[in-house]
Amino acid sequence: MNRRPRRHNEPIMNKAIYATIAGSIFRTLIAYGLIFWAGLQLGGLIYARTMLFTAIVLHAFTRVMVVRQLDDLSIWSNRALLVSYAVAVGLQLLALYTPLRDLFGVVALDWRAWLVMVPVTAGSSFFGVHMTRWILKLVPLWED
Repeated sequence: MNRRPRRHNEPIMNKAIYATIAGSIFRTLIAYGLIFWAGLQLGGLIYARTMLFTAIVLHAFTRVMVVRQLDDLSIWSNRALLVSYAVAVGLQLLALYTPLRDLFGVVALDWRAWLVMVPVTAGSSFFGVHMTRWILKLVPLWED
């Protein structure tokens, strides 16, 4: 809200947006590639797919949490957000640890998988948010 509006003849997609998108794709591919590789080492192809499926869900949570923290918003202040996290985590756990896993084509994950997924997704989200903010400070959104 502190920036002026863009001019009507300026493109919506600019250098900063392209740099942010490219950085996000690169960071996400590295994180998901690392998780998939770890899954292959821990339990094979289906295990790796399950880890990746779960990591995508975790990544969505951690990204929102990191943004809220960096904006000085408490993670605990938005009850609707907390309820949505609890519901989504509950559904993910149901998909992994009940007979529903056969329907989803996933397998149960052990503690080693969580030991890989949680720090990688949290680190990726943290780095991604910081990288985006750094790019937006470094590269002007539009020419003055």
